[in-house]
Amino acid sequence: GTVTIHEYYGEKHIAEISKNLIAANQLSVSDKFLRENREPAVFVITVGIADKEDGTQDISPIQNVVSSILPSLVEGDLLLFKTTMIPGTIDGVVI
Repeated sequence: GTVTIHEYYGEKHIAEISKNLIAANQLSVSDKFLRENREPAVFVITVGIADKEDGTQDISPIQNVVSSILPSLVEGDLLLFKTTMIPGTIDGVVI
C-alpha cells in the first residue's frame, strides 16, 4: 500500500498516479512473480544494486529476478529496470 518512488510525472506524484491506476484495476503491484496469461506484458523491475568493496557492482539481485521470470517470458514482453546499473549490464548479463 505504500509507493516509495519519489518521482513526478507532470505535476502528479507517482504514488498518486499508482494508487489511481490500482483502484481502476489498470495496474497491479507485487513482490512475487505471477503471470496471469500468455499475453505480452510490461514488467517494471525495481531492484537495489550495491557496490562491492572492490568498486564493482553486486548484480546478483538483477540476476535473481531475471532467472525467476525468464521461464515465463513470452515474445513481446518488455522489461523495464529502475535501478543503478553500470552501462553494459543489460547487454552483458540480462540479454
